[in-house]
Amino acid sequence: MFKHKLMANDSAGQAFKASREQFTTLVQEHPWLIPATVALEVLPATAMIHGYWKLRQLKKQLQIEKEHTKQRQLERFAPNHRHDGRPQLLADHPHHPHFNH
Repeated sequence: MFKHKLMANDSAGQAFKASREQFTTLVQEHPWLIPATVALEVLPATAMIHGYWKLRQLKKQLQIEKEHTKQRQLERFAPNHRHDGRPQLLADHPHHPHFNH
């Protein structure tokens, strides 16, 4: 049983050794393949990282704009809001008990 596993590992080792020798020969004949391969791997990763960062930035900006819209709506429908943009004092409100005529 162990002999069979050792023989399988030996043939796998030989195949790995042959593959490694092919790779070494290829790199020696074409050294420009290394930077080209690295660039092909780095460019998509860089694009993904930039996209993720930009998406987070835009989500945060959208959240801030939503909050500004909520605040404007609350100010617009507030009972002590005047049309000129200044808050109305409670003493100036006609339904207030201390209203000055």
